[in-house]
Amino acid sequence: MENKISIILPIKSSKNVFFKEYFEKSMASVKNQIPYVEELIIVQTDETSLTKYLDEFDFSGISVNRVVWTGVPNFSDQ
Repeated sequence: MENKISIILPIKSSKNVFFKEYFEKSMASVKNQIPYVEELIIVQTDETSLTKYLDEFDFSGISVNRVVWTGVPNFSDQ
């Protein structure tokens, strides 16, 4: 039996000038690891531009669960 992992990706904002570049690189990395990845869990803020970007992103081949975090963004609580 093969072990599978879940990847948790917290995202605070899409307003950084390099966001799209870094996000696309991270998704390419996840896709390269598909045989080992059971799911990608994205913990995101309710920022409008971020939600729109993720709604329109092509996650084909990746099982994605999105969780909206409405509290103060910080890694320990998310």
